[in-house]
Amino acid sequence: MQNAANVIENPNTGAISDDVAESLYLIRSRIVNTSLVVLAVLTFPTVVAIIARGNELVWNPFSFMHIVLYVFVLLPAAVWHRRFSFTFRTGILLSVSYLAGVAGILSGGLVSAGILLLIFACIITTALFGRQWGYWCVLACTLPICAVGIFIVSGQHTVNFDIEQFVVAPTSWITRIFWFAGISAAMVHGSGMLHSHPLGSVEKLSDSSRDLSEANTRLRDEIENVNRFK
Repeated sequence: MQNAANVIENPNTGAISDDVAESLYLIRSRIVNTSLVVLAVLTFPTVVAIIARGNELVWNPFSFMHIVLYVFVLLPAAVWHRRFSFTFRTGILLSVSYLAGVAGILSGGLVSAGILLLIFACIITTALFGRQWGYWCVLACTLPICAVGIFIVSGQHTVNFDIEQFVVAPTSWITRIFWFAGISAAMVHGSGMLHSHPLGSVEKLSDSSRDLSEANTRLRDEIENVNRFK
């Protein structure tokens, strides 16, 4: 938690109280844990579908990357997140979101879930590390989208599916609905915790101010009583 306190700084003084730093650390840690679990749950049906089409792994390296990232990186981090440090868990979350997002765009273009993953990575980065890091993440996510778009439009890269079958397939709609609902729920959950933190701080500050005012009133009354008997 001391590391978290060093990361979270006040732009005016360069530091904040340990209580506030610890509270923010706990919120950020919960956001990472929730996001890891959500991604692991959402990715599971996709991985099962890829494995069911075993011959796809022979010619599609992007599908193989999805399986490797899920089995050896994302799933262990989601199951045993309590054993890993905040920095490690955050690195896993952002790297998996970014790599899987880019791989999704390469294999499915704009209709893949890769766009959602890259947007998710930008929002999580901003929530955890602030606006500046969020801008850098936006840039890092925009560049591969532009590059893939140029390659596809110029004919140097092709997506390996039938778009007409994809848009009418029930599995496509079900998958996208689950992805949208899951990622949106994770972002709403994280944003809600960050939103409730300043409200709780304001309430505590208001209570402390009221207690201080009451103590000041009692002290003033006691001083007046002492002066009255002199």
